[in-house]
Formats: sequence, structure tokens, C-alpha cells
Amino acid sequence: MNYVDYKKTKETGSISWKELPYNIERPKLQESISFIYIFIAIIIGTVILLGLIKTRSSFFLKLWFFLAFTGCLSIAFNAFIPAGIALLLAIILALWKIIKPNFYVQNITELFIYGGIAAILVPIINVFSASLLLIIISIYDFIAVYKIKHMITIAKFQSSENVFPGLYIPYSKKESKVITSLKNPVLDTKESAKVSAKLEMKKGEYENKYKNKKSNLKTKTRTNFEIAILGGGDIALPLIFTGTILKTYGLFSSFIIVVFSTLALGYLLFKSKEKKFYPAMPFITAGCFAGYFIVLIVKNILLF
Repeated sequence: MNYVDYKKTKETGSISWKELPYNIERPKLQESISFIYIFIAIIIGTVILLGLIKTRSSFFLKLWFFLAFTGCLSIAFNAFIPAGIALLLAIILALWKIIKPNFYVQNITELFIYGGIAAILVPIINVFSASLLLIIISIYDFIAVYKIKHMITIAKFQSSENVFPGLYIPYSKKESKVITSLKNPVLDTKESAKVSAKLEMKKGEYENKYKNKKSNLKTKTRTNFEIAILGGGDIALPLIFTGTILKTYGLFSSFIIVVFSTLALGYLLFKSKEKKFYPAMPFITAGCFAGYFIVLIVKNILLF
């Protein structure tokens, strides 16, 4: 079998890293300064993305994201299945994600995409470097959302083009009555045509207009979910930090980071208001560092 576990702990306690599939090589960087190159890459990617948005280059944007989605998904899938099957499945899901997206495909693929990114970057970054990266990106995220606001422009454009890298999080649902048809039409031809053109009108508004025709209305209940979006960087960066904790302190310690970063994100979602954009990274970073503080207490003071 040619699928791999990217992290393997030797009997001596040291960690070895398997090669990535398809002859992909990890960047050869010193762990202590790798955050500089990662941040520069993020800035370059953002500039290119803004250029594509400015020129409305939808095709090249989708091509870029298709290649990125395919690459990350195939690396993630290869941890479980052979490389050839992983690549084929990645291509299918990346095309599905872009051409005909839905809530389930979007979220499921996103979970694997960031696992692929972590498999590439965690081996070349340590806790110190990952911590500085979180701090720098948190400051950048705050400026990008509240000051320059280009992150809002990017998020809106990506969503409109069905290439949004991130999660859709439903947080409430609303039920409404909509008109689907007339059970026993008694309207004249002209009125009937108007009715057919307004089948999506709210039931209450429709009944007020056609009070004497209520018995002829056929309705159904539609459930609409209010959706919050969480950007891909808000998932990938804490995952990379968690990966450095995993390789340095072990599985239990990394789980502590997951718990605290999730609580921090939950606080932001609970406190946020509808139709407003918030920089999530400052909150998630605070959660990561709170979890790391607990890890240090457990390891160094309690000697657990």
C-alpha cells in the first residue's frame, strides 16, 4: 500500500516525517524562521487574489483554487488511501466544490484541505515560529477587516464565485410559508398569470392581496438557515499551531489547544451580530495561547 502516515514516532521518541506524495517536496526552511516565509507567501497570495478580483478574472480564480483544492485534498486523502485513488477523489470533489457546491461538500472538503496544509507545513515549523505567525496574522487580520477592509471584499467575491475557502456554520433557522400553486384556480387568465409569477411571495402578503381566494392557495413551509462563514486561514493557522504542539508535547496536549481555540471561536460566534464581519484570528489566537499556557502548567508544574 502506498498511502502514508505523515508523522511517525520512532522507538527512541524522535519523530520522522514521511515524504509527500506525487514527488511534492516540503520547503527546506529552518523551523525558527519559517513563519517569515509563510507570512510572505500569504501576503503574495492576497495581492494576486486582489488582482484577480480587480480584473474580474473568474476563470483564473477558479482554476487557481481548483489546483489548490486538489493538491491539499489529495495529500490529506493519501494518509488513508493509495495515492492514485486519493488524487482521483480529490479532483472529483474539487470540481464538485467549484461547479455545483453545497453545504455538505463545502464543509467536508474544507476539513480535509487544512489537514493537507498541515501535513506540508507542520514539519517545517516549531512552537515558537507558529506562535509568532499567529500573532502577526492576528494583527494583520484586524487591520484587513476593520481598517483596510480588503478581507471583506475578498470574502464576498469568493462566495459569489463559489470558491470560498472556509466553513459555512448554520446558527439559526427560520421557517416561512411560501405559495407553491393554486389548488382550484378561479382567477381569470390575467390574474392567474400574475399569481404564477409570484409563487415565492410570502403567504400573508399574498392573502392580503387576494382575500377572497384564500381557499385556493396551496402552500409549503420552507426552512432557511442563517449562515456564518469562517475563513480558511482561521482554520489552517490554529491547526498548524496545534500540529506543532502535537509533535512537541504529544496528543493530549494538542487536544487541549483544540478545546480552548474552539471555545474562543464559540465566544466570537455567540457575541457577533448579523451581517457584520469580524477578525476571528485574534480570538482564536487567544484561545490557542490559553491552551498552551495550560499545557505548560500540566507539563512543567504538575509533571503530568
